[in-house]
Amino acid sequence: EDTLTWSRPVFSPVDGVVIESHDVEEDRIKISFIYDLLSLLINKPKVSDGFAAFGGNHIMIRADDVFVLLCHLKRGSLRARKGDTVRVGQQVGEVGNSGSSIQPHLHVQVMSNDRYFPLFANLVPFKFSRGKLKVGGNWSMQNNFELRNKMHYSFEGESA
Repeated sequence: EDTLTWSRPVFSPVDGVVIESHDVEEDRIKISFIYDLLSLLINKPKVSDGFAAFGGNHIMIRADDVFVLLCHLKRGSLRARKGDTVRVGQQVGEVGNSGSSIQPHLHVQVMSNDRYFPLFANLVPFKFSRGKLKVGGNWSMQNNFELRNKMHYSFEGESA
């Protein structure tokens, strides 16, 4: 609860239909970076454990010819279920710390099909039409941009 992202709303980045939703995994509450990282390295999930061992609570949205996967959601927060139609900007859940995660965050990936495994084998590039990027201590509005690892983004109101 002391982290920036915990319980923050997660909004659908696309118009589409929910084809998968999973909302029963416990969140990892206590955060100890070193302990959590070592624990994940020692007890790495296996494909036989199922995708929830990796992505925790998640939702997959089919949007035309791509599949958008949002992972590590907070248990009990999903607001859209399999078969629901969602629109851009509609809240679909909250950021959590479920699955193979060492801190609360939202994992976003866009895929060419709806298969989880092999992990990351079916990724396609994508861009967000608008959002804010934290540069130094300030937020800067960005248009038509790709997410990059280790950067901080906000997709909420203008004052974020």
